[in-house]
Amino acid sequence: MSRRPPIKPPKTRFAHVPGGGPTGKTCGDCGHRRFDGRTKYTCQEAARMAGLRPEACQPVPATTDACKYFTPATPRPGDPR
Repeated sequence: MSRRPPIKPPKTRFAHVPGGGPTGKTCGDCGHRRFDGRTKYTCQEAARMAGLRPEACQPVPATTDACKYFTPATPRPGDPR
């Protein structure tokens, strides 16, 4: 009897369905989208909901339509936005 390989969970990218947030807003405008300090922007809310470190999540493009967890961004020192 052959054993199936374990199913890997998909990489988390969004906190919810893109486009469910405020009209005209994008992930680039959201406070949950943060630079990981090295190479990519990730969604902190998606990481929190999935129980993952933000570095383990997929990058989130700034042009993605905002989801229902959209929070307006506030400028942070050192954030290259």
